[in-house]
Amino acid sequence: MSVHYPDGTDVSLGTKYAGPADSGGWTHAIFTWTVPASMIPGSARISWKMPCVGSRNLDSYNDFTIT
Repeated sequence: MSVHYPDGTDVSLGTKYAGPADSGGWTHAIFTWTVPASMIPGSARISWKMPCVGSRNLDSYNDFTIT
């Protein structure tokens, strides 16, 4: 999992695996990191790769706003 800031900085959040799945089949993981002062406020993007249905890898991005 990585965070990508508008100035081109990439911060790796490392790898974290959640615990056993709950009754709905979901697992949960929480990541925390320090946002550089130069990026407040602003927007950034987070990306992750994880195993998904049928042993496929899910690559995805989400935008978020730093306030």
